Amino acid sequence: MPRRSGLLRWSAGMMAAALAAWGQPAPAAGPVKDFVVYAFSQSDVHEEDPQVYELDPDTTIRAIGKWSTAGDEAADYNFAQIDRYHAKGITFMGSGTASVIFPKDFATAEIFDDMSTRDADGDPVPHDEFGFPEPARRGNLFNPRYREYLLSWARIQVDGGVDGLNFDEVNAGFSGGSKYGFNGNEGFDDYAIADFNRYLLEKYPAFTAADWKSRFGMTDDNILRRDVPAGDLAANFNYRAYLRAGGWNRDP
Repeated sequence: MPRRSGLLRWSAGMMAAALAAWGQPAPAAGPVKDFVVYAFSQSDVHEEDPQVYELDPDTTIRAIGKWSTAGDEAADYNFAQIDRYHAKGITFMGSGTASVIFPKDFATAEIFDDMSTRDADGDPVPHDEFGFPEPARRGNLFNPRYREYLLSWARIQVDGGVDGLNFDEVNAGFSGGSKYGFNGNEGFDDYAIADFNRYLLEKYPAFTAADWKSRFGMTDDNILRRDVPAGDLAANFNYRAYLRAGGWNRDP
């Protein structure tokens, strides 16, 4: 499916205005040649953007972008353009989305479900607000198989000669969908909350059952245990059950 294409350049004036808006001092004045020029060209992996050569920036933050199945295979790419970038002294950054996924990206519906983030009720979060003609969800970075999926196309780009990689929207799987008004109700799948258990156990190594209850309001039937694997959400603490019991599952 088509994506936007275009080029963005930050001038010294734009950078100074942005820094002022953030309450930061502008960089000291200097020769124009001392400023690094960044370009952003959102092109598909098989495309080449002639505007980059006209602008002649120092680097492109995202020269190409892997999207859905476009970029799963080395044959999808136009890596020959990298030499043309380098000939003009332009750094070529590859990239791809780290979160938006579609059913066709995976071999089965079961794999798609496994790769998807979940809300606090354990349900997949639809992202119909994108307006795509097929169902879109956010991928789950806590799933080791999803991380390997991301690295599979990243390796293709590295082997193809890119100078670096940009993983786009890495934290978007926590935003929540339009169902609850983008209130952060996302990222509560089994992989994520099992990792949350490991985090709590490491952060509070001396906590007893009484400590978990007094500090976090855990109950005897849903409490962190060190004698049970952190990922055993039936026998160990289940954060989704905790949210439901508190009435926070719709707006965690």
